Amino acid sequence: MKEGTKDSNNLEHQIKILEEFYKTLSAWHKEKIPHEKKKTLRSKINKNIVAVKNLVIKAGTYSYISMTVRGVSQTQYFDPFTNLFMYENGWDTIERIMDESNLINNVLNQVEQAIGVYQHIQSESGLIQLSSTVAIDIESAIERSLRPRFRDIQPSLEKEVQDAIENILVTLGIDYTREREVTSVGGKAFKPDFIIGEIDLAIEIKLAKSGHGIAKIQEEINADISAYKTKWRNLMFVIYDLGVIHDPYQFRKDNINLFGISVVIVKH
Repeated sequence: MKEGTKDSNNLEHQIKILEEFYKTLSAWHKEKIPHEKKKTLRSKINKNIVAVKNLVIKAGTYSYISMTVRGVSQTQYFDPFTNLFMYENGWDTIERIMDESNLINNVLNQVEQAIGVYQHIQSESGLIQLSSTVAIDIESAIERSLRPRFRDIQPSLEKEVQDAIENILVTLGIDYTREREVTSVGGKAFKPDFIIGEIDLAIEIKLAKSGHGIAKIQEEINADISAYKTKWRNLMFVIYDLGVIHDPYQFRKDNINLFGISVVIVKH
């Protein structure tokens, strides 16, 4: 089979998955359907939701939702796919700024936009291209190459980690800008460490160490996401850990599931 035919068949399959999910979720959301049918539709949604979310993220149409939670001063951000059935599951602590209907419509809009992305690619219109391969290459290179750069001495400043990652980007031949572009939110300026314009990606570096632990880093990530998402579609956080993140897998998983961002944690 020729490579072009294989890619075309793969796109057709991805579009079909998204269209079937859109149709199923729309049917499940209808109020007047028999209980058994609704149960069957929900099961079908659950079986495909992870695959659909991955396709939506890859298409660049993923976005999180914000809600106000009782007893929490800051706005909280939720992954609409993971929390698709949260009202049905009794999330009564949430102030319903976004009701169930709006939540479902939010997911449907993201899926529909993703369908459009894949259809454009399938038609070879030239208007849209998937760029996730570049981001994956950057993640892999950082995971593979960052720690060896501090083999002899651990970094004491975040700038040292930034310099090391800049060297990795240069080695990859990636076009980037460093600490140039700014976005402002609420009168405060936010400046990502690196911008990869080709894939609309902002990269932010964190050095996890004593006195700058997981709670502080999570607080910074939350603020950065709120600001950076106003200007850049894709976000990547790279954390070089000097031994203060005890469960990096869970930390990474929580942020990916909650915000749909890329998180790379490299332990010294």
